[in-house]
Amino acid sequence: MSQPLPYGSAATSARRRLSGDQASSFTSALKSTQLFPQREEPPPRLLTGVGGGHDLNLRQLAADGVVLLGRVLGGQDGRLTIANDLGENLARGDASLVDFTRQADDYAALQGLELPPREVRTKILRTLKQVTDPILTLDIAAESISTIIWANGFHYDFDWINLPIFANRTSSSGRAPVHRRGITAISGAYFLGLPWLYKLKSAFLNGVGEDAEYLAERIAQ
Repeated sequence: MSQPLPYGSAATSARRRLSGDQASSFTSALKSTQLFPQREEPPPRLLTGVGGGHDLNLRQLAADGVVLLGRVLGGQDGRLTIANDLGENLARGDASLVDFTRQADDYAALQGLELPPREVRTKILRTLKQVTDPILTLDIAAESISTIIWANGFHYDFDWINLPIFANRTSSSGRAPVHRRGITAISGAYFLGLPWLYKLKSAFLNGVGEDAEYLAERIAQ
């Protein structure tokens, strides 16, 4: 049995290569307002740079023998309880892929990029057994699982900031600050390094500098 791969509700698919360019190049160029005008922070995208960059396609992984699971709800006495949400999450990923591809194509057309035709991909089975007959409980010992890697991410904790600069909603990462490219409605209060502060790369070392320069210029004004 292949090792199970939990597919939680907080991940979406990204285009493998868009006309020869890495998807990460487009997500770095596209601004947050282009990708989600309502300022809702999107789920993290499934990207890989292995072998020069290619699809991290969950349906293909399933076809190759990887067992996909829904979100892990909890565990007791060596058994995991799995949510019946794999199909819903895969559908969200598919919709995200279509939307991202459209936005990237629009961006390429707007910038006048001359791009080669897209790669042709073999059609992958759309209906998975793990969706029609989901695994809802998993006996770790019975399945000979010896290693579990928890990659749950993290939540922000802004409780120490007592300022009226947070939305009435809570994002997947915790309390959501209200800002425009890091600038809040309170003079002297700024944010830097948040995911999608302005672009996808805002939370990475190769992107934080652009946002820091922008904030520095505004602070100096």
